[in-house]
Amino acid sequence: MFPSIAANERAELCFQDLASALAAGLPLAAIGGAPAAGDRALHAAVQARGVQLTPTEDVVLTHGWRAGKAAATLRACAVGRAQRAAFGRQAWAGLRYPLVLAIALPFAAFAASWAIGKGPAVAVLGLYAALAAAFAGTRRAVRAGAAWPRRLPWAAGLLDAGAEIPYLETLHALY
Repeated sequence: MFPSIAANERAELCFQDLASALAAGLPLAAIGGAPAAGDRALHAAVQARGVQLTPTEDVVLTHGWRAGKAAATLRACAVGRAQRAAFGRQAWAGLRYPLVLAIALPFAAFAASWAIGKGPAVAVLGLYAALAAAFAGTRRAVRAGAAWPRRLPWAAGLLDAGAEIPYLETLHALY
């Protein structure tokens, strides 16, 4: 659901390292790049370090290389990854308590089932199954491009914002 915080931090360090190496004047082959790859020379250096590029980063690195601003582009990508890692840390910090409650609720229901019957335990399991099915169905419909998720009051704004993110990231990076 959430991107890995550690993966974003590793990517940030990789981008910073490559930017510093290019700014220091190291040849592209020395940092793992593929000079024969043309406009995708930086991509080989990044992927050799095990970083999975986002589609936005892919486009931005290509155009940064063409413009002769590879080091600045790599630094901008590093800033973006640092922001993603910070958001991930903040999101997980906010979700810790609700997740602990959601995990503890079935255990409490099963522990209490010997005294008050199996009703609460069955209700909690049924609720969790229904929520999981609703989430999976909505996610599948959004990915397939169905129209009905846009009619959900809470989903329309999220879908619009999610659709704008790649455009805004690319526009900002190319600016």
